[in-house]
Amino acid sequence: MRNSIVLILLLLLAPNALADDTVRSPHAATALEIYRHIVELDTSKTRDNTLPVAQYLADKLIAGGMPKEDVEVITHSRFATLAAPKGEFASLVARLRGDGSLNKPPILLLAHMDVVEALAEDWERPPFELTEDDTNFYARGTIDNKFGVAQLTATFIRLQREEAELSTAIITGGLGGVGLLAAETLVESNVKRIVLISRTGRPK
Repeated sequence: MRNSIVLILLLLLAPNALADDTVRSPHAATALEIYRHIVELDTSKTRDNTLPVAQYLADKLIAGGMPKEDVEVITHSRFATLAAPKGEFASLVARLRGDGSLNKPPILLLAHMDVVEALAEDWERPPFELTEDDTNFYARGTIDNKFGVAQLTATFIRLQREEAELSTAIITGGLGGVGLLAAETLVESNVKRIVLISRTGRPK
């Protein structure tokens, strides 16, 4: 089955991939739902909101079929004076397990949930409300790095639901030239399943 994958989301969709009126796949709809929710939670370091984000993501992963024992929210009170006055700096650790048959080490994927502070008076649009036009999404953290958080979480849910089989590869930025070349190489290496994650949502 799958080789183990470990996802750690430390404290803290693509800006243009989903901002249109096309029919979205279930995976894209899930990613957008997660993306909107976490973008609209202000996770500036003074807000103590990384814990609610981590718990929300954990709940989504468990609802998506991941075992509770493989999803853990960790709080870091030792960062209280540095990052969160109430000591609610949080991390999420999720493990997508395999059966060990490949005898390979796990893959570690990282993304952060915190953002730099944003003052409404400095923005043309509300910084903690996800808005969009025909091309882009707008808000604090839409790229750095809540896009990555939403994509990883939605992809874990998809892999869990579809029971991804041996030799699953995840390629980020996968629809650009380098990503497609990497995918071709993996196909030639007999990788059975490839997941491509892209900010544009379409091949170039």
